[in-house]
Amino acid sequence: LHIAAANGYLRVVEYLLDQHHVATDVQDKDGWQPVHAAACWGHVDILEILVQNGADLNAKTKHDETPADICEDPELRERILALKSEQESKKMAEATRRRVKRTQSNNTRAQSVRRTSIRDKVLITKKDTLEEARLRLQAANNVIVPKRWATTSDVMGEHISGSV
Repeated sequence: LHIAAANGYLRVVEYLLDQHHVATDVQDKDGWQPVHAAACWGHVDILEILVQNGADLNAKTKHDETPADICEDPELRERILALKSEQESKKMAEATRRRVKRTQSNNTRAQSVRRTSIRDKVLITKKDTLEEARLRLQAANNVIVPKRWATTSDVMGEHISGSV
């Protein structure tokens, strides 16, 4: 992709991106990405295709240079800066859409996870404890214990009168 971008081989760049899904952020030993090569040799059409496929115009080389820094043609530099501005606007719009999607929910209230108060949590815990005690007592004594008790003392056998 670097060679195709540097030499302006538009059809090769399209082929690599469309058919082989080559990453646009691959770096060579100097930290150059294909956008740096296209900018250096003045291939605006290649730059536009790379940006459309996700190339980052803020990418920096090992010497901390962006494609706009490497470009020597003032007109091309202006086009790179315009593309960069468009790219940043799209990123901001996409981030806003993601935030909006997160706040909206298609779930009904019943389908959503409900938050319970401390009081409810204590009652649920007590209820679970009583049910477990009832089942243990029933299993230990082979006695059918009624599901509803008035107090914890019922579980301890104070109000249970024989088997049913």
